[in-house]
Amino acid sequence: MVRRAASDVLWPLAGFGLVLLTMIWVSSQGTGSLLAHSPYDSYTLQALAWRDGQIPLPKNYPWLELGVYQGHYWVTFPPVPAVVMWVLTFPFGANTPSGAVTLVYFFAGLVAVYALLRRYQPARPATLWMVFVALGGTILSLADAGGGATGGVWFQAQLLAFFLTAVAFLLVDGDRRLGWAIGLACLALAVGCRPFNLIYAPVLLWMLYRHMGRPSRAWLPLLAAPALILGVYAVYNAYRFGSPLEFGHKYLPELTRSGEGMFLPSKVPGHFEQVFQAPSFKGGKLEFPPAGGFAVYLTNPLLLLGLFAIAARVVRRKADVIDVLLFVTIVVHTLLLLSHRTNGGWQYGTRYFCDLLPVLVFAVARGGVRGLVPAASDVADEDDLLARASSGGATAPGHAPAPPARSAPWTGNGSIVVGGVRISNGVAVGMGLLIAFNVYATIVFQALT
Repeated sequence: MVRRAASDVLWPLAGFGLVLLTMIWVSSQGTGSLLAHSPYDSYTLQALAWRDGQIPLPKNYPWLELGVYQGHYWVTFPPVPAVVMWVLTFPFGANTPSGAVTLVYFFAGLVAVYALLRRYQPARPATLWMVFVALGGTILSLADAGGGATGGVWFQAQLLAFFLTAVAFLLVDGDRRLGWAIGLACLALAVGCRPFNLIYAPVLLWMLYRHMGRPSRAWLPLLAAPALILGVYAVYNAYRFGSPLEFGHKYLPELTRSGEGMFLPSKVPGHFEQVFQAPSFKGGKLEFPPAGGFAVYLTNPLLLLGLFAIAARVVRRKADVIDVLLFVTIVVHTLLLLSHRTNGGWQYGTRYFCDLLPVLVFAVARGGVRGLVPAASDVADEDDLLARASSGGATAPGHAPAPPARSAPWTGNGSIVVGGVRISNGVAVGMGLLIAFNVYATIVFQALT
């Protein structure tokens, strides 16, 4: 038990330490500064306007995505991250540490991701997945303090939504009524960062149904806070643009000039093809398109792994309603993101797909078993394996073999189970190679910004 308790502490410490050291090293390769204020931080400008009793900004900032409506300049991003920056304007004034804020969101989200994984898996595989989420894809570039756009409005919104959505799934998947209420409120706050995250409300509400049964008056206290938060958005938007659903993108100058909308179904086929285009090496140097996305299987591999996990449970006839809802919402969300007119613009990989990460983590985690028992049909937990080895095969007192698991995430022999399907250590090595590629490619991207 002591050895297991130590493992439960040391594995996550090692994992988070590795992520932190990697972030420090990657950031040191660029020109940005962790404590610097970003010139692309529209949220601090919005916070300062609020402090002056105004909602529109006092002047135009041509390099920012500001909407022009009725002769005023408006921040066109949902407002929740500006609330955080409003607090920070009191000690820092206009020079808020935008880069540090995004890094805090990043690590807070990873803590929630690890906690969600840990509910289903032991410390070792949960740590492996957490590190893979952090370093094995595009999200690394969003939190990178060495990039030229570090702390920009886009990254604040995405990383805060990453944290809030991960907390939402963690708490609503838990056993505490207060946690369910806070989790639903977190999703509502995430919508105030990335509006499409509202698509996951049916998943959380179905989970609530499994906790509480049919909707009744007992649901009302749990739904009050998210309803109030969504109502605030509606009033805020209606005051600014005359529509409760309009955050302001409609009034961006490039859209008013072109007459196009922000989201165009006709863009989906081309963007779908684009996100699968491969990078290349020329003259010994990695080359990839710095806009519009590329190689989703390298830069956003968890999207494919999450869908695989769900499909694997379907094939094994272990799927449930949550799996169906997850699959549908992930696919619909992906298509909506691909319909964006720029597909994310200047970026490493496809940054919009980072919005899916908490849900994909949940899909992968559900390949495990509740209760933190790393069991397989013929394997007990890790402590039991050690006890057997040291006692010639007998089970040590207090280390009874774990019962067979429906779909064990860690089999005891080093292999991983995703969606109930056993995966060899070779895939774990592949995950390591993907991490190495994304760390290297993020540094290459830094030089382009």
